[in-house]
Amino acid sequence: MKSNLAILSSDQKSIDFIKKNKLSNSLNLYANSSRNIEVAQVFAEIHNFKKYYGSYEDLINDKDIDIILNFLPPGIKFEYIYLCLKNNIKVITDYPIISNSNDLKYFNN
Repeated sequence: MKSNLAILSSDQKSIDFIKKNKLSNSLNLYANSSRNIEVAQVFAEIHNFKKYYGSYEDLINDKDIDIILNFLPPGIKFEYIYLCLKNNIKVITDYPIISNSNDLKYFNN
C-alpha cells in the first residue's frame, strides 16, 4: 500500500522534486496546501492531489498523511517541520532544519 504524500507549499519546486525523484510511483499525491485556498484548489486539480487546504496547520492535522514535503521559506520552515514531527509525520525538506543552537531548544520539549 502506498503512503500518502502532502506538500506544504503549492509551488512548482515541489512538483519538480516529486517528478525528478519519481515519488508518485511509490507515494499517493494526497494533499497540498497554500495560504490561499483558491490557489491550493487549482494546484490540486492540475496536479491530481486528492485534497487541498487553505492553511498549513489544517494539512498537518490530517491524520491520513504519512509524509510531508516542506520547501517553505527558511523563516517559517522549522516551525512547520516541528509541528509535523510532533504529529508523527515524516518530513522531506530541501536543507537542514537546524541552523543554529537556538533551534535546539524546540527539541528539548
